[in-house]
Amino acid sequence: MANQRLGGPAFNAERMTWIKPSFAWMLYRAGYGSKHGQQRILKMKLPHEAVADLLRGSACKHGSGGTKGRVQWDPARDLMSSEGRGHSAEPRKMLSERAIQVGLSRDLSAHFVASTTSIEDVTELARRVGEAHRERDVPAAMRVLATEVSLPYERPYTPRLPPEELDRLRMRAPSLDAPGADAAVDAYVNHAVHPPHADADADANAVILTTPLAQRDVPLPASTTGCAACAPGK
Repeated sequence: MANQRLGGPAFNAERMTWIKPSFAWMLYRAGYGSKHGQQRILKMKLPHEAVADLLRGSACKHGSGGTKGRVQWDPARDLMSSEGRGHSAEPRKMLSERAIQVGLSRDLSAHFVASTTSIEDVTELARRVGEAHRERDVPAAMRVLATEVSLPYERPYTPRLPPEELDRLRMRAPSLDAPGADAAVDAYVNHAVHPPHADADADANAVILTTPLAQRDVPLPASTTGCAACAPGK
């Protein structure tokens, strides 16, 4: 984390990487950071322009995606509630909304890696949400947690793409006119009912993505120059 880049002897910057702008969806996919090879959850910031580049190089199709980039829409998950009990608990599925996943490989994955401007380890937050989701009264547990930690604030985010590109990716939505729309946006690197949601961040011109980190992908030493980041599988 010290040099804000990832890497390691087995790291491949061009292998398939799935970024997930929904924190709740990431927690569902990674089992709150407990699944094998997904024990660390990282929040990664990218410039708006880089996000647009990655989406521009991706395809959205039924049953399959692009050869290098794939946009996939899945039922959204709710951070503030859960379904299932005990170790079977997971963020509640929201059938009326969709969350986006973007799969990247080869030069698109390498572009994602090179464009990352900051990385934050949010594994502890992921696990605390998991603990709250396993409580008997989940809404009460999440209200308490919200007083103790900073939970992601997600709002609709429209990528900086022309209308025809938004239509192609099935994310056409009105432009954001709210205060701070030109500021940074946090998203978690994991067909929304338009558009995808992301975290608001007023401090920089970027989008943040969260990804599960495989144990073999070790952060580079602070003195090392270079960059890398990956999510092993979806």
